[in-house]
Amino acid sequence: MCKALNVAVQKCINLCFVHLLCVEELEKAENERRQLAEQVKKLMAEVEDVKTAAAIQEVGKEDEIARARRQHEEELASIQQIMEGNLYQLITPCVVV
Repeated sequence: MCKALNVAVQKCINLCFVHLLCVEELEKAENERRQLAEQVKKLMAEVEDVKTAAAIQEVGKEDEIARARRQHEEELASIQQIMEGNLYQLITPCVVV
């Protein structure tokens, strides 16, 4: 009977030990999950920062293109005025005669 009791106690101790190991593993896994969740949160913030920077850069490029287009149109208009003036000067002597 004592031997049976000792075997039962040993089995109980073994089960408790296994249970403790499982609890430790669960705690480790939970800590790792928390760390990974924190890393994901930081990376998501970085992604948002990159998206914001990209959007700002895109707006800057669009503004630069619009400025270049306006400058081109102004220069084209100036060239057209010069050409019209030159044409007028070329034609005027012919008309006066």
